[in-house]
Amino acid sequence: MLWELNRYPQIDDALFAELGRIAGLKRADARKVAPTLKKLLQCRNVGLTMATAILRFINPAVFQTMNRRNFHVVLGSEEEYPDPPAKLTPAFLDRVCDCYFRYLEALRELTGDGFDFEVADRMLYQVDKASGRKLS
Repeated sequence: MLWELNRYPQIDDALFAELGRIAGLKRADARKVAPTLKKLLQCRNVGLTMATAILRFINPAVFQTMNRRNFHVVLGSEEEYPDPPAKLTPAFLDRVCDCYFRYLEALRELTGDGFDFEVADRMLYQVDKASGRKLS
């Protein structure tokens, strides 16, 4: 996953099995994945972008990647990107999950009938990049 940086996520077999069960999840049940997302975020070498990319890979009809660029386009005017503290806390994990699921809801509204939700994260990344905005 992060071969360019020579970093690999450390995900145990139980979490892999849990991830496999979200493949058939329906959009209305997206928030049920919060416990799984929290577990992913606690894995070594897995940050928010990687965790959401894993969810997207498994079920792109329901989940999309959230990175700084996509976040900025969708929710940037409302709040700051949730940077992790030195030590992950339950409060931070709750905040990140809430933020991610609000992001998905806003993304669904943005895509409406005119865009394909399954490629929305890629389009938003390019929109923000083309704007010339520098990441902090």
